[in-house]
Amino acid sequence: MKNKILTILPIFLILILSTFTIIPLFHSGFFPMHDNTQIQRVYEMFKSLRDGMFPVRWVNDLGYGYGYPIFNFYAPLAYYVGAFFVFVFSNSLLATKVMIGISFVGSSITMYLLGKSIFGKIGGIIPSLLYSFAPYHAVDLYVRGDIGELWAYIFLPLVALGFYRIYTLTNNKNESKKSLKLNLLISNSIWIVIASVGFCGVILSHNLSAFMLAPFLLIGILIASFFSKNKYQTVLYFMIAFVLGIGLSTFYTLPVFFEMKYTNVLSQIGGGANFRDHFVCINQLWQSNWGFGGSAKGCVDGFSFMIGKINLLLSLLALIILPFLRRDKKLFVIDLGAFMGLAVSIFLMLPISKDIWETIKPMSFIQYPWRYLIFVSFFSSILGGVIIAVLSKINKKIGLIFCSLTILAILILSIKYFQPQTYLKISNTQAISKSMLSWTISKISDEYMPVGFEKPKIESNLPTSLIKSNDFIKIQSENIKTQDKNIQFNLEKAGFVGLNLAYFPAWHVFDNGSELPLKITKNGTEVYLSRGFHNLNVVYESTTPENVGNIISLTSLFILILGIIWKVTKKYDKKGA
Repeated sequence: MKNKILTILPIFLILILSTFTIIPLFHSGFFPMHDNTQIQRVYEMFKSLRDGMFPVRWVNDLGYGYGYPIFNFYAPLAYYVGAFFVFVFSNSLLATKVMIGISFVGSSITMYLLGKSIFGKIGGIIPSLLYSFAPYHAVDLYVRGDIGELWAYIFLPLVALGFYRIYTLTNNKNESKKSLKLNLLISNSIWIVIASVGFCGVILSHNLSAFMLAPFLLIGILIASFFSKNKYQTVLYFMIAFVLGIGLSTFYTLPVFFEMKYTNVLSQIGGGANFRDHFVCINQLWQSNWGFGGSAKGCVDGFSFMIGKINLLLSLLALIILPFLRRDKKLFVIDLGAFMGLAVSIFLMLPISKDIWETIKPMSFIQYPWRYLIFVSFFSSILGGVIIAVLSKINKKIGLIFCSLTILAILILSIKYFQPQTYLKISNTQAISKSMLSWTISKISDEYMPVGFEKPKIESNLPTSLIKSNDFIKIQSENIKTQDKNIQFNLEKAGFVGLNLAYFPAWHVFDNGSELPLKITKNGTEVYLSRGFHNLNVVYESTTPENVGNIISLTSLFILILGIIWKVTKKYDKKGA
């Protein structure tokens, strides 16, 4: 009974403390943020799912009512969760708050699980709280509103946990050579699942975080494999997890690579989001004014880039004690590895790394070097765990006292940042109104429209029907779903009929069962129709990249399920024996 209480108590403590980061969420109304589109994206995801579209790729109301394929390019995972809670609560505003709240609570739990696996129960508490209360975590929610990055916080520790456990089990000294291969496969199967799901989760939460994570992960795999006693098995299981993680997310990543050219997404690179203008000055990492503005060129920005004083002090302390950890190989490697990861992350945020950004052209997609603060939060939290582990080894009481004081310091110094600037009086009905969706929010985020699309200049010009207004058209009925639109009408004169539908190659138009060629225009699409009655069906049919991605993801999921079944079956067989 005592052991169960000791197991549950740290998790209970973390859950209670992490709620302080999200209490302001559940104030009435909502609050302003840089990406002030979250409620509407959750609602549009819900609406597309309700219409029967899965995976969701297209939304109807955004893009000035012409629609666009946002979830082919904008990481969708958080919005699937948000849409689920719309089904539960019938309220998109509340569902959005719950979706955000889950990201904070989830990240505190996953970081605790990682810390516990490395440092023990008490040693897992500090990394969890350092991670949850990192100032940049507050910036992501209450300033920037970067929900994708918030959800990536959940999965980064899972990736590390999966790969760490694979390494430790593969190098287990207690295994006999005779049973080594089979036991390794059985014991590692669940951790391969966790590592691959974690990596997939980062990709589906925030593709830029996944892009930044991949080099850290591959370098870590190479180093771990070099020191492994069972190199073949270690490399094999690492690569299975890595490839499976990519495979699970391919339904999303393939369209990103092959269909971006049909949108204006690339317009976001450069301009105000040019990486050259957004390096961080080193003094800003220790102290920078808290604000709700934007990132600017130079050392005076509208919001803070602080790492967190406790995070930084514990990281420096971890560096100081590094030479004294040589006898403890495990802590020495973790301390060294986490500090190197921290140093690289900080380096890539500073102007001195500009040549690397200029040389590696794809890094321009990251846009803001300070995005590496998510990895700074991660590595500095691990270093905090090293300190607790070392002190606990010296004396458990000293470790417990230091842990308690650190928790108190984190709360005193960091909790003040987890507040919005102000609150907006907005109801669920207002947030998902036609005007809000097709005009206000569409103006904020219209990069998923086709290149060269001529946007409406005033709200009264927004489309009210699938068919553009025409004196020769007499509409009889119209049934609009996200992926299937039907309209019946009489056309008194042959000619081109305009459709209020943004072009995308997945759309196909059928008239009385026969497919018609779809012509791109500057403000939608159009088809040529003869005089008379028409039963027009406009259908979203998955493109080749989408179909291939779906197949690869389903295959990867099948392999993943087999791995879980394998683990459970072997565990059951052992008990039965």
